[in-house]
Amino acid sequence: MTWRSIVLAFALALATSSWCAAQTRVDLGPVVGLYAPTSSVFAYQPSPIGPLGAEATFGTGVAIGGEAVVWFSRHLGAGLLGATGATSLKFAGFAPTGHVVIGAGAAFWRVPFANEQSDLRIGAGVAYLKHTGSAFKPFGSPSNLAGFASFGTYRSITRSIGVELSLNACLYNLLLTEPGTGSPPPPSRFQVDLLGRVGLIYQLRVGHHHG
Repeated sequence: MTWRSIVLAFALALATSSWCAAQTRVDLGPVVGLYAPTSSVFAYQPSPIGPLGAEATFGTGVAIGGEAVVWFSRHLGAGLLGATGATSLKFAGFAPTGHVVIGAGAAFWRVPFANEQSDLRIGAGVAYLKHTGSAFKPFGSPSNLAGFASFGTYRSITRSIGVELSLNACLYNLLLTEPGTGSPPPPSRFQVDLLGRVGLIYQLRVGHHHG
């Protein structure tokens, strides 16, 4: 599944829900947070004697983005998240900087409390990650499909505005290899990238009233 197909499916779901539901809630808003990769990776460079590899670790950095979630019912929803996080690649005595761009689509289950003023929400889906910047350019700026998981809570401030706190995880395999390194390629390593974020959410209510 590509990022474009995720967006198309989300738009279709939104259009369909507005006709099928008496009132559908859409949560929209900007997010800011902390991008925190928790795994290391082997980075390989070409040499006359074959691939030379060294342990590489990622830096933690600020992330910004936005999200949109459509709630088809009191409990069930689907949404999109887009964010970019600053990072660095600590490798062979250097630490060049870069960015990781994240696009995710997920289904969410919501447990409301306090007369709908707050809730817990759990989500799962797929994500697309693109590693860019000077840190990843020598390795071809790799991109990956990932599993996506989310756990968060929401609290209303007014009828239409609230705050969401969420912890997201992207799960995928990553291999950093410079062009010309040779084959066979070394094994990739499983990655767990965390994104802790806070969002200012605006609630938009749309629907079709049956007459």
